[in-house]
Amino acid sequence: MITVLSGGTGTPKLLQGLKEVIDPKDMTIIVNTLENEYFSGVYVSADIDTVLYTMADMINEEFWYGVKNDTFITHERLDELGTPELLRIGDIDRATKIQKTLLMENHSLAEAVDIQASNMHISSKILPMSNENSDIKIITDMGELEFHDFLIKHQSKPEVLDVRFSKVTPAKGIIEVINNSDAVIIGPSNPITSISPILSLDGVKEALKNTHVIAVSPIIGTDSVSGPASKFMNALGIEVSSVGVASLYESFLDTIVIDKKDNNLKDDLEKIVSEVIVTNTIMKTLDDKKKLAKIISPDCAIITTIKGIELSSHKTMSQIINEYVDNATYVLSGPNIAKEIMNNFPAATSIAGKGDFELVKSVFDGSNMKVDYNDDIIGTEFCGIIKNIIAISQGILEGMDINYNAKLAFFTKSFLEAKDIIEKLGGKRDTVDQYCGFGDIITASLFPVSRNHTLGVLAGQNIVIDEQATGVLFEGKNTSKVFKKICDEHNIHSPTVDFVYHTVIENKNPKIEFNKIWNEL
Repeated sequence: MITVLSGGTGTPKLLQGLKEVIDPKDMTIIVNTLENEYFSGVYVSADIDTVLYTMADMINEEFWYGVKNDTFITHERLDELGTPELLRIGDIDRATKIQKTLLMENHSLAEAVDIQASNMHISSKILPMSNENSDIKIITDMGELEFHDFLIKHQSKPEVLDVRFSKVTPAKGIIEVINNSDAVIIGPSNPITSISPILSLDGVKEALKNTHVIAVSPIIGTDSVSGPASKFMNALGIEVSSVGVASLYESFLDTIVIDKKDNNLKDDLEKIVSEVIVTNTIMKTLDDKKKLAKIISPDCAIITTIKGIELSSHKTMSQIINEYVDNATYVLSGPNIAKEIMNNFPAATSIAGKGDFELVKSVFDGSNMKVDYNDDIIGTEFCGIIKNIIAISQGILEGMDINYNAKLAFFTKSFLEAKDIIEKLGGKRDTVDQYCGFGDIITASLFPVSRNHTLGVLAGQNIVIDEQATGVLFEGKNTSKVFKKICDEHNIHSPTVDFVYHTVIENKNPKIEFNKIWNEL
């Protein structure tokens, strides 16, 4: 189960995406009530109603307030009668508010919202942060203003000097919901007037420390995506940036999601929070909202970097992983020297998977790792297996002091064999041309940092290493043994596989084996 802290218009946009990727029954939404007040005798809980309409697919997406395709007959008639309203309330929207006002004669606000959510066939739990009336004042250069006067009447134009709001008691179940959540998502709402009131409730911050908290920054650059959040943050001495947002939530925040335009802030943010995700946070379309929702949802993707196969079953690592979990599994393989990766040097790799790569892309966005994405999981995995065998074969030739022309001719044939093998095993020939194929094969075969290349050199010199005694692991040795069986099972004839198997596994004379293979080229 996840819990979302919501207020204003930013988080409802995200909710629209979340309910497409997460079962709404598994979602609780705690909503700000600080701005609630009566207009024309009707109780207006704007943030709550916006969430209700969003979850019921009724929201007016032009303003993210009110009901789509609503009429304003009552509002216009009141104006004609000389009783203008500060808020422009539509007729269907007004009916919802009137019902809530009537329900609250005998029910708490939370109970009234439960009834309305049920009537709208909403399966998520929508929980007002408090059942008590609250109050918020915006202190400006024009004096003290009510929130809606500042926001609507004065169009957020006055200079803000301070923001003050009353303390209220949390609604029943708030703390329990947070404690029982797999994750809490703080949406891209105004940190001061939408989220801080929820955080100010007794016990909330303490509860948040005991769960995984993800926040989406509502700030890009030095300004808010929408609304006066930047004015409020500046007035309270909080840096108007994603860094300022992270600092405000620092005591309980685990992950912050920032826009690609703020990638330059990643280093500073990593001093405050353990995880920084860089992605597109502008939600113009439903697809944008779903992509962001997938990135921040508690479900995770699994990326395997293991280049090998199970001895007994001949299964690849992704196949084994998928026997135990249902999570989307991706395969990463490429010319990636570990030491260089650890030093954050530029690198490139291939990642294979099925479906949406958005979550995976968010991990690598802004990094020095260039990534090519493909859907050939089988081909990508077997590239990482075959390259070990080719690396051993090239090492054997080097250990034998075979001339360069012959070595490169052998390498060319091995590379072409790799294409044939992968195609026969169900992969794509073109995958071998990618980073996971050509790039990784070159790296493992021609650079001395490769353990498998080293194994080949030793075999070419008729030197046998006791792996158990030395503690040196040559993963390609077992790979050669298993892969020979796989080739035999699929009636695949590979001179390179045979050469390595006979030399490394059967300890046959490398010169004799080379001459056999050379005659086949």
